[in-house]
Amino acid sequence: MSVLDKIENLKLENREPVYFLYGEESFFHTEFIRRLTGLMVAPDNQEFNLEKFDAKSSPPSDWIGSAKTLSFFGGDKLVIVRGLEEASLSDNQQKALLEYVNDPEPSACLVLTALKADRKRKLFKTLTALQGAVQCVAPKEAQLFP
Repeated sequence: MSVLDKIENLKLENREPVYFLYGEESFFHTEFIRRLTGLMVAPDNQEFNLEKFDAKSSPPSDWIGSAKTLSFFGGDKLVIVRGLEEASLSDNQQKALLEYVNDPEPSACLVLTALKADRKRKLFKTLTALQGAVQCVAPKEAQLFP
């Protein structure tokens, strides 16, 4: 399924607890997150149910802690982490992130983004195999004009 199809078919009732958006087409990262945010978080509740992190300047323990923290006013929580390819994660940090990915909080949605994903590294290999992995690449010409 193409990234365009995944964005269009995204629904609250079938959302994944963890998404990994990877690929150089950052437009699709932005559109996917915009659609997911619109589905999950009411505009007047963003202060409590939406948290954003930069992977380079914050540790995975912050992202995981945010996802595990219940929303103050109820509802599902959306945690967005941008730039995973730029983060220098220790083995322990990678292990903690992979443990969370394998047993995520059902009332939260963790979205990790990376412009590049080195599938030779265990972290990216695991993330690209997730049900919620979305490769954000330019569509082929045949996909644009049916």
